[in-house]
Amino acid sequence: IADHPNVFCFSADPRWLDLLEPLLAPDEVRRIARSTFRFDADLWASRHRDWRRRIPPGCEVVRLDARLADYPAIVKLWGSVAHFMAQGFGYALLCQGERITKVQTVFRGDGRVETGIDTLPRYQRQGYGRLAACAFIEHALGAGLTPGWGAYDNPASVALALDLGFVQTADWPVLYLPGEALGLSVAAV
Repeated sequence: IADHPNVFCFSADPRWLDLLEPLLAPDEVRRIARSTFRFDADLWASRHRDWRRRIPPGCEVVRLDARLADYPAIVKLWGSVAHFMAQGFGYALLCQGERITKVQTVFRGDGRVETGIDTLPRYQRQGYGRLAACAFIEHALGAGLTPGWGAYDNPASVALALDLGFVQTADWPVLYLPGEALGLSVAAV
């Protein structure tokens, strides 16, 4: 555990979490929810077929290249930018050359790609992440992949997922141990 900045404990049987929670309590464990979704392509298409028309003047949605993908979260998830470029994909919304938001593959397997998104705080809740997510979803569908989405205790992420054509399936209880509580320094991802 000490080698990881954040630890999430999942269990198919919540009774295991009930047993683990008191044992991890000294490490400031918190019980949170992970919302899960399934993707409805027809719902997405009915809402976002014309997403490109909503790109603001002076902005563009671009596929991540090696320069834009050189980001701590991508390197942490994929081991290197080169590995991400070979196996993953993503999109960024740039406005006057500044990266406002990016959406990228968190993992890929079994015909599915999990979506990761982050938007600079001053640009959140303005529709920028939605535009980059539309490009990501369109790419995934064109490649025969099913987009996936999950959210940890994040109502804004849940709302965006629902708008993008994801249908909420379940909330799973998860134990979360923040790296700071474990005495680790956590890099921003």
